[in-house]
Amino acid sequence: MRTLDRSVQKRILLRLEAVREDPLRFVHRVVRSSAYRLRVGDYRLVLDIETAALRILVLKVGPREHVYDR
Repeated sequence: MRTLDRSVQKRILLRLEAVREDPLRFVHRVVRSSAYRLRVGDYRLVLDIETAALRILVLKVGPREHVYDR
């Protein structure tokens, strides 16, 4: 996240605030994975959401073409 432009960082943080209030409304499941994905403009975030513990862990942030690489 530190390498991203400040405006992109702000957009991502604002979007994460919305996700925090209702996690499953904004995210979609990653195919063949237990992770979730969130779109913020041209960037994608891969998240792990623990609803029992009310915790959202950001695993990856990057452009769509690179974020799903293993």
